Amino acid sequence: ETRFSGQATQMGNDTDKLHALMRSVMQLRRQFFSQPEADALFGREEAFNQYTIKQMQIHANPNLSSAQKATQLAALLDSLPADLADGIRTSSQYANLQQLTQSMKNQQASPAAIQDMRTKLVGAEAAERLGQLDLQRAQWRSRIDSYLMARQQLMTQMPAGFDRDQAVSTLRSQRFSDAAEHTRAQAYESMHDRHEPLPD
Repeated sequence: ETRFSGQATQMGNDTDKLHALMRSVMQLRRQFFSQPEADALFGREEAFNQYTIKQMQIHANPNLSSAQKATQLAALLDSLPADLADGIRTSSQYANLQQLTQSMKNQQASPAAIQDMRTKLVGAEAAERLGQLDLQRAQWRSRIDSYLMARQQLMTQMPAGFDRDQAVSTLRSQRFSDAAEHTRAQAYESMHDRHEPLPD
């Protein structure tokens, strides 16, 4: 199932070439095997390959909104044989969610529009959980940004040395009393000091 996906990666988004390649492979196989034999031997792989190409076509279609893409992707997954759909549902939905969510955020889509897309793709319950996770991430990012600003002020006002390090440590403990948050804040500090983009 991964062999064709590797070819897809190499050939980029040229789905016409991929479709032609897949048809050629299917025709070649049926020169050596009867239809029932080919279906038994290669049916699952071919269904997965067709799904992969159609998925790429949906993502690449500029005439579809993100919500429409989500609807079509969900329907496409539901059209697969049950055993194949069950095997790829979680990873496929996650990949599609990531891609569509990032695309919508890049376009400054509203939270309501993103929630609508998620509902169409994974259902209301899962979309609600994702919305709550977005809220938690936004709250955390607000806290960490505020802390980093206060930390920067301290470091600007005090000379380097033990006293400044202690002041920063005290500030961190005041802002993040939970041990896990304290450790996470230190990781964000390190990324900030290395001028790396901070995760959401």
